[in-house]
Amino acid sequence: MSALDQKLNLIFEKITHELVSHLGVKPMRPPKFIVLNSQARSFVHSVAFNIDEYTAKITVSQYYWDKMIPYQRKEMMVHAVAQIAVQIYFKGGEERKPHGPQWRFIMSRMGYIPRVEFEGMVDV
Repeated sequence: MSALDQKLNLIFEKITHELVSHLGVKPMRPPKFIVLNSQARSFVHSVAFNIDEYTAKITVSQYYWDKMIPYQRKEMMVHAVAQIAVQIYFKGGEERKPHGPQWRFIMSRMGYIPRVEFEGMVDV
């Protein structure tokens, strides 16, 4: 397991702990994370969760990643993993929106302001 995989799994475990402690959800194992680089400038990152394969693909814009300081990079990864956790833990409707109430709850519990903009870089 790479260092990045370990970090993503740790973020997922912390999110799971918050959801179990505060919402009483049943703990789930972390998905297999796949991180891809993109040269796109139209997004900071995108996420896709495949329930059948239990994989979570995070595509990161190398252009924006290179402009971020370490704190912003960590916030962006927590942001992405929180979106995946919402897909895993919640059934549907308003709760499963990428930046819906459950995502905002997770971001707040992880110590971040729930926002969709990273210092002028907009998440889609």
